[in-house]
Amino acid sequence: MFKALDVEAQTMNRVKLGYFRLCLQREIVQCEQEIATLRSSVRLMTSRERGDAARQLSDLHVHLMQLEDALDRVNDGSYGWCLRCGSAIDPTLLEWLPYLALCESCSASAPPHLRQGG
Repeated sequence: MFKALDVEAQTMNRVKLGYFRLCLQREIVQCEQEIATLRSSVRLMTSRERGDAARQLSDLHVHLMQLEDALDRVNDGSYGWCLRCGSAIDPTLLEWLPYLALCESCSASAPPHLRQGG
């Protein structure tokens, strides 16, 4: 399903995969820390603030799942390849959104909840 790469591109790909693995691991730790901080401060919040915090926690949990899914793809060798069509995902996009699971073409035609993560 995934398009073959020549040896030079595969070597570069391994280097890039290592880079993205470290970026994802760092982002996962930051996300987990944000979740822990927010959870620990909830008891000091007003009811309105708690509602906002609940939405924030939900968003952070979704983001954490996207990051963990992306890290799984790094580990299984499918990272950087579109889960729908098998085309390469633009590395520049992965720099900005390392959890992307779809290429630009497939993302444009995907439902909104699938456009950014896997």
